[in-house]
Amino acid sequence: MPVPANLQEAATQTSSQTALTTPLPGNRPIDSSNLQVLGTISAMGERPIVASNIKVWDTITLSGERPIATSSLQVSTTAMIMGNRPIASNYLDGAEDLMGYLD
Repeated sequence: MPVPANLQEAATQTSSQTALTTPLPGNRPIDSSNLQVLGTISAMGERPIVASNIKVWDTITLSGERPIATSSLQVSTTAMIMGNRPIASNYLDGAEDLMGYLD
């Protein structure tokens, strides 16, 4: 994947450093990750399409086409919210992983 023009690499004898010449909105940090970008989509800006190991059970057309993933979450059988979506328990395993999806 080509390096964007606004990134400059400064090489030294011991290491190389990457500097961002134009900061992200709100001066948000940029961090490396192990995401595999498969392509991009132009929807409200240029957005990446990344590989995932999520198992999709079905899709729902509510605010666009959205996947319904399989999960082991314990859900309430009595309360539902808009779109007949279940309400999950506040107590769950892997909360740290879920926090990674928040922007």
